[in-house]
Amino acid sequence: MIEPGELSGPGRPAVLRWLGDADPRAAAIVTVATACYLASHFEASADFFNATLAGRLHFGRFQDMAPDLYWLGSSNVLFLAVPLLSLWLLREPISEYGLGLGDRRTGFAVAGLFTAIMVPLALAAAHTEPFRGQYPLDPAARRDWAHFCLFESLYVAYFAGWELFHRGFLLFGLRRRIGDLAIFVQALPFAMMHFQKPQPEAWGAFVAGVALGVLAVRARSVWYGFGVHAAVAFAMDLAQSWPSLHR
Repeated sequence: MIEPGELSGPGRPAVLRWLGDADPRAAAIVTVATACYLASHFEASADFFNATLAGRLHFGRFQDMAPDLYWLGSSNVLFLAVPLLSLWLLREPISEYGLGLGDRRTGFAVAGLFTAIMVPLALAAAHTEPFRGQYPLDPAARRDWAHFCLFESLYVAYFAGWELFHRGFLLFGLRRRIGDLAIFVQALPFAMMHFQKPQPEAWGAFVAGVALGVLAVRARSVWYGFGVHAAVAFAMDLAQSWPSLHR
């Protein structure tokens, strides 16, 4: 693990001296996170696929979902693979980033409570005006069960990436430097990633980000929050897809 003192003193590179007493590990984590957010918005987007790759990548009978399959796959690279590679390069022990099961008793109890509250709320919201027709994010997922299952499998993996990235990489990476303020710091970009969602969901994203951050810290694991996040998203998708899948 790289300690702040290793890159201090007279031999410290000039660019790091300009950072004052900033922890180089924390600075690296924020820099990598920023690069991932920017790449997600541009190179990993469905728009990028349509503009540059639509004629080159083929998905057989699922070609109608190709832009979103590309988006989900690329996002999983950015939010799952890149953070893990970064931690390896920084010589950081991934066990300190919430990738184990941690405190199982706390994790399962709190995640169960959150799920029991949030899933009924998601099902109730599914047919209200702001959410009607919004989910699944790719309308082709409502076509048949094969489309739905393929989309949902990648979508669930996408949430694993989101939880590892926000509640693991950012939260635990910054917490040793700024304490529990890191819970709120990681919730900010998490909420901003919901700008294109219905307004109630975007507002709720910050609250959910803080709650999931507290859960990750108390349980010392990202996986319980992942379970909550995936369950709520899947419930919303299934509620809106069910009428079409059973026509």
